[in-house]
Amino acid sequence: MTIDRLQVFISYVRTDGDVARQVRAHLAAVGVRTWMDEYDIPVGAYWPDEIDKGLTASEIVVGILSPEAIASRNVKNEWDWAIQNDKRLLLVRVAPTDIPHRYISINFIDATDPDPTAALASLVAALGIEPVVDIATPPRTEYAQSGEVNIAYQVFGEGPFDLVVTPGFVSNLDLMWDNPPIARYWRRLATVARVITFDKRGTGLSDRVTDIPPLEQRVDDLRAVMDAAGVERAALMGVSEGGPLSIQFATTYPDRTRALVLYGADVRNLWAPDFPWAPKIEERIARDAEILHTWGSDASSDVSTFAPSMANDHAFIEWFLRFCRASASPGAAVALSQMNRSIDVRPLLGQLDLPTLVVHRTGDRSNPIELGRYLAATIPGAVLAELPGDDHLPWLGDQDALFAVIQEFLTGSLDRRR
Repeated sequence: MTIDRLQVFISYVRTDGDVARQVRAHLAAVGVRTWMDEYDIPVGAYWPDEIDKGLTASEIVVGILSPEAIASRNVKNEWDWAIQNDKRLLLVRVAPTDIPHRYISINFIDATDPDPTAALASLVAALGIEPVVDIATPPRTEYAQSGEVNIAYQVFGEGPFDLVVTPGFVSNLDLMWDNPPIARYWRRLATVARVITFDKRGTGLSDRVTDIPPLEQRVDDLRAVMDAAGVERAALMGVSEGGPLSIQFATTYPDRTRALVLYGADVRNLWAPDFPWAPKIEERIARDAEILHTWGSDASSDVSTFAPSMANDHAFIEWFLRFCRASASPGAAVALSQMNRSIDVRPLLGQLDLPTLVVHRTGDRSNPIELGRYLAATIPGAVLAELPGDDHLPWLGDQDALFAVIQEFLTGSLDRRR
């Protein structure tokens, strides 16, 4: 069983919730998919059915062993089910416990020490797999000159073609490598292509500017990055707000664009009678006021919208706040949001004449699935891949499914056009 296919079911009693969340975070950090009721049972779902689905889809059950767990009928039912259905059951003992006879022959991992490092390492070793996350030194940040502005960019991977990834609302090239799921996401893309990505002007490690420039000027920033990285022609991947920028570039420089991937992409930022999927201007103004007062200090609204699967993950929320602060100031974030109101690349969609993949998660709370369907129906010859999941951020949720459709499209489309 490879780490890409492995799923671990975390079984615990509520009083051991902090330990269970720590186990989940550590497994995610080494690239292991997990199922845990707090994160994976949808609101309003019938939880016994969801528990059954989670157990059936998992290869290993990790049980948090404590006196309270032994006293819980639900927890013991999950462990008994694992034994009866030939699933591996790994027990992590977090407190001295009288173990019932039916579990006495199962070796457990001792996690009673206040420092969990050794126990967590033992758990990963017990899974019998090697993590795919490469913890090697992150790529070096370089700078491209675009007029008077320095645009930070990175290049990594040695694939047979170049893939330029345009980020969403804000980004920070250095800080993204501190988050294991993001690092894994980039490492996987780097197995397919030579990847180039950058921080847009006014964000991340690029020069701060007094105002956020229009889309046409940022297209020139993308061109400057490609020139500096020695890229003559590339596939483009536009993520969320990076979608319009990639579309504008592809129509401005068609000879430099080989293919286009649009993930959760925007095309217009304001409601219109013929575009009902975007917020109205009043909602945007109210949201800008909220950004100005909560940016980098309160992530509840953003996480519930962009990363609902992590809404109860306190470590992720703290990282996300730090990421926002390092990616833009409150004023820059508002200026970027205000600039986005003017974006409308719908007139360009019919001009796209290149292989195009539209990837959208069906439960996306930021950009609804109807937007992805609109894109696929409007761009000539576009392929639509609808994936399950609620997370708008591409590196959360089911990375395997996302990576598979991107890899299949890029390698197949580019091979056919050689």
